[in-house]
Amino acid sequence: MNSSACDNSASRVRRVHRYTWWAVMPTASVCCLLAIVNLAHGRVSGIYNNVELAVLTAAVLIIAVEGTRACRVIMRGMGAGVPEPVRITTGFAASLIVLGYVTTREIPAFLLFSLLPALFAAAIVTGSRREHRWWMGCGCTALTAGVASTSVVVTGHGEFVPVTAGYAALLTAMTVIVLLVQGWTWDVVCELDRARGTEAELAVARERLRFASELHDVQGHHLQVIALKAELAERMVDSDSTAARSETAEIAETARRALRETRELVHGYRRSDLSTELNNAVRILRAASIETTVEGSSASVPPPLQPLFAAVVREGTTNILRHSGARRCELRIDDTDGISVRLCNDGAGDGSGQDAGSGIAGLRDRFDPMHGSVTAERRGEWFELVGHAPAPGEG
Repeated sequence: MNSSACDNSASRVRRVHRYTWWAVMPTASVCCLLAIVNLAHGRVSGIYNNVELAVLTAAVLIIAVEGTRACRVIMRGMGAGVPEPVRITTGFAASLIVLGYVTTREIPAFLLFSLLPALFAAAIVTGSRREHRWWMGCGCTALTAGVASTSVVVTGHGEFVPVTAGYAALLTAMTVIVLLVQGWTWDVVCELDRARGTEAELAVARERLRFASELHDVQGHHLQVIALKAELAERMVDSDSTAARSETAEIAETARRALRETRELVHGYRRSDLSTELNNAVRILRAASIETTVEGSSASVPPPLQPLFAAVVREGTTNILRHSGARRCELRIDDTDGISVRLCNDGAGDGSGQDAGSGIAGLRDRFDPMHGSVTAERRGEWFELVGHAPAPGEG
């Protein structure tokens, strides 16, 4: 993947990470702050004495710290494991004890304090392997509902057990699901980003292999001919010097031809047709997750101009991959007024210099002998590369 596209993709991933972080990490602090406010209200109402208030507040503050660590486990992604299982389990148990105690003193308090064990349950479920998540989630939910219900029974209000168990289970399950979805979303974003990078790297590797194959085709034949003629000239140098000189001349001509064709290949002059280059461009861009459309037919471009416009497509595709964070690309072929090939992409907004370097200048040098032109300019968020040449026979 090119550096600009990598930067663009990394920026989007950082934004998603920031949004997910703010959705997950403050959860423990917010829930524990609400719990402390509830305890303070209970002290004012005479439900708790000073010792109870101090002990419960200290316990909730510890749960806030450990709950934040549990939320960090969620940010590690699905199935990443629980790095400190004893610590997380202890936090879960402590939150259940606090839930049970405050419920015996004030039954409605279970509605708020059920959220505390749910934080640790979400971390346990997120870090567990896929085949264990359902059982872990059900187990943690059942424990939370069981503690709340038992506390209600202890107070002598058994008639409230079904309501208490139902609401406690619902609150715990909903909290676990919400945090689990946040962790799953972040996990999917990371996986997609890795896949996008891999696809782009594979596209570049395939293009390098294609170029290596073409270079082998050009060089392999000529080098084989040079080797054979050199051996023949070596054998004939003593017996037939005239024939040896002729073979040597052919060796020199073959070497010059090989050098010329290699230069043509490197500079994009090799006689590749426009249709092949369009197919390659579409394949490579789509592999890099860039939506690509083609309008017009390459058959409308006369054969003498095919290599010229193939070079435009090749150069434009290379620039998009190397210098932009494009998400869309449009290729248009127009033969209404001469021949035009236009490449547009929406990656100009990142300020990258797509028209920099020698590539565009080299294209202009190739179009000048054909009385053509090459333009490269930004239009808002879009960058446009246009090659134009009159059809053969036009002035």
